[in-house]
Amino acid sequence: MRRLVVLFCLFLLCIQEIYAQQQVSDELRAYNDYLLSLSCYKASGELNMAIGEKFMEGDIAGVRRLSAEREKLLMQSIDSVLAFRADAKKSEAAAQLVTRLVFNLGFENTGKVLNRFEPGFDPLCLQEVRQSLEKESKVRPGMPAADFKVFDREGKEYTLASFKGKYIFLEFSASWCSWCKKEIPSIRQAYERFKDSVVFITIHLDDNRDKWLKDLETHTVPWYCLTDLKAWKSPVAKAYNIAGVPNCFIIGKDGLIKAKELRREEITQQLEKLLAAGKGIQFRTGSFQDALQEAEATGKLIFLDGYTSWCAPCKMMNTTVFTDPEVGHFFNEHFINVKFDMEKGEGRELLKRYGMQVFPTYLLLDAAGNEVHRVVGGHDAGEFIRLIREGMDPENSIAGMQKRYETGDREADFLRRYITTLGGGYRFDKIPAVLDELCRKNGETVNEEDWQLIRRYLSDPSSYTFHFVAKHRELFTAYIAPEELEAWIQKVLYVPVFNTVNSLVFDEKEYDAGRFKTLRKDIKIVRPERKSYLLSILDYYDAFRMDKMDKVLSIFKKQFMSLPASDRWGLTMQLNAMLCAKGNKAQCEEGLHIFRQLFNPVDPILKNFENALNKRIGSL
Repeated sequence: MRRLVVLFCLFLLCIQEIYAQQQVSDELRAYNDYLLSLSCYKASGELNMAIGEKFMEGDIAGVRRLSAEREKLLMQSIDSVLAFRADAKKSEAAAQLVTRLVFNLGFENTGKVLNRFEPGFDPLCLQEVRQSLEKESKVRPGMPAADFKVFDREGKEYTLASFKGKYIFLEFSASWCSWCKKEIPSIRQAYERFKDSVVFITIHLDDNRDKWLKDLETHTVPWYCLTDLKAWKSPVAKAYNIAGVPNCFIIGKDGLIKAKELRREEITQQLEKLLAAGKGIQFRTGSFQDALQEAEATGKLIFLDGYTSWCAPCKMMNTTVFTDPEVGHFFNEHFINVKFDMEKGEGRELLKRYGMQVFPTYLLLDAAGNEVHRVVGGHDAGEFIRLIREGMDPENSIAGMQKRYETGDREADFLRRYITTLGGGYRFDKIPAVLDELCRKNGETVNEEDWQLIRRYLSDPSSYTFHFVAKHRELFTAYIAPEELEAWIQKVLYVPVFNTVNSLVFDEKEYDAGRFKTLRKDIKIVRPERKSYLLSILDYYDAFRMDKMDKVLSIFKKQFMSLPASDRWGLTMQLNAMLCAKGNKAQCEEGLHIFRQLFNPVDPILKNFENALNKRIGSL
């Protein structure tokens, strides 16, 4: 009999799993249909053929330009997918679709996409992308080059240390790779020009010695040709995260990666920049006060690089952009250049003084230390110069625009530019007031640009702008589908409601009755489709706060148990914490019963919940 019961339970679990998979499949179909309807996604697909044609023509600059355009379109597509439904950021179907789109994104944007999903939501498809990013992060510009052990045709061993203190051009190739052969003329040209300053190495990912040797005889080259004859199982291929050939790296004398994934004329161009590194930005040593005094004496602005030792974009900028001769000429001419680690020495005080939240953050300061402008994040050399040059102009700098705003300028185009500039400098604290002014200014004449700014920067459900959108939905459905608009309204409300409760339950923050009253008012004013769900979350915490644990359990069972797992996840974590803090024996046992209904018996989360509640029961 026991065996039949076990078999029946296993059968039910299989049925449940099949049903869950079918749900994901149906949801994925809906997301995919929506994606195919997006004009930005269609435009990104149209660029694929053009990129391929540019590649075949050997127009690498054209490939990079069109690829950057495609990346912007794909990011717009992903933004739309994650706004398609209220639960998109914790939906496995949405995650599966998005992970297909990140294939053509760069490292930085792929990381940004992962961060847009809800904390704690980690399906297998996101785990795989995260693991891929982790491998790639170890071979980004600014990171130490991995060691290797390879051999030449005579069997002589070479390691990275064999070329210590030298610039290295390291290419990965293979005897069977026809595209690799097309790179040989460009590498040969670079070799002839830089062979006295740079060591050129090709590592062949082959496993057949005879084919490798024949390839060397066919394509005779004058630089090092090495291998370990382990092909894709080669430790060096894994260490450099090589997924395809040709691929290449430039390694500096300091053993750090300076550039990667170069093709054709880019090889010579990057080597030129590397060898001209002494003409890059010249940073002053000394204290911040010394820099202020020098700025006073010279009449120049201060350029401050706020970095940390662990920040990958900081390292990339330091090794590839700050060493660029054009960048060096521009900054050395116009600024007193200083840099501080924001976690050490004076950097800690500067971090507090200027409220830096992300790294790298670049500040333009006057001689009194007043902030004129800020730029955040990694950029290529041309874009970085453009952003800083804009910040030197009072018409475009944050400080100049702030002064114009404070003197009463409410012209709509100016407000739009000011919001965009504040967003680019991560001055999100200043955006809500300006956004409200823009909404008051335009009223019922809001346009699509206004909506995009609202969609991107609005996060406060108590703001004038949010209430305006909620009360005048019909004005915005020209720019967004009604269901997308409802999803956005739901998201703006859900995040502060859930985070407020979360901080009270887990961080034991002090209860703010005014905050709860405001949230309830916001929910009722905007009339979201799931108003009762949001109000129940607040009721849920109020019951916990007043030690009414039976009511906590009742609300969970009546309001939350039937929700999709993605909507219920955070609330279930909160229930476990609430019971562990205040539940009596009977209430904790009821919690155990609830969790065993919700979770697969082998789920490690269930085991953690059981352990925590059993510990609570044992202490009573």
